Amino acid sequence: MNEKEEELLNDFFEGKIKEDELNENCKKMIDIYRGIIKTYFSCENSVINNVKNKLNLG
Repeated sequence: MNEKEEELLNDFFEGKIKEDELNENCKKMIDIYRGIIKTYFSCENSVINNVKNKLNLG
């Protein structure tokens, strides 16, 4: 990824531009970030549910 693409990604994450204004490389990076975030929160929910079950809270 080059400097311009980094700037585009930063602008996207700051809400300054929309996804359709990005090039294909940036869109691929966003898909990777979304996958990481989705996996993180999925794991976090799993851990929370396991703790609740062990404590008989849920």
